[in-house]
Amino acid sequence: MEDPEIASLLEANLKFYEAFSTLDIEAMDHVWEPSDRTRCMHPGWPLITGWQEVRQSWDNIFNNTTMMHFIITEAHPVIEGDIGWVDCIENVTSLVDGRAASFAARSTNIFAKSGDRWLMVHHHASP
Repeated sequence: MEDPEIASLLEANLKFYEAFSTLDIEAMDHVWEPSDRTRCMHPGWPLITGWQEVRQSWDNIFNNTTMMHFIITEAHPVIEGDIGWVDCIENVTSLVDGRAASFAARSTNIFAKSGDRWLMVHHHASP
């Protein structure tokens, strides 16, 4: 039987990819911790710091993307106290600016416990 905390962390990770795949900025708002400690590194981008800047990056991606589809594989969750992370592979199919692409990225998603919820504080994806 799976540990309920691990299941909760994996559910938070899934909600991130659901927000991403539906290109829903409001759903993304509920996934992330809205603080200055949030960080995001999209493939090929510089490090983005602070929730307002991270949110703007998602808004820019969503406004220029028609479709994103993820198949997440090799998800490995770890919890240490009030911090948890999931290493995984993002198998992505996208339609951006009229161009279709399929690629894989190695991703690390870090979450902090807030009450009974896991909120993302860092997302790093690399080819």
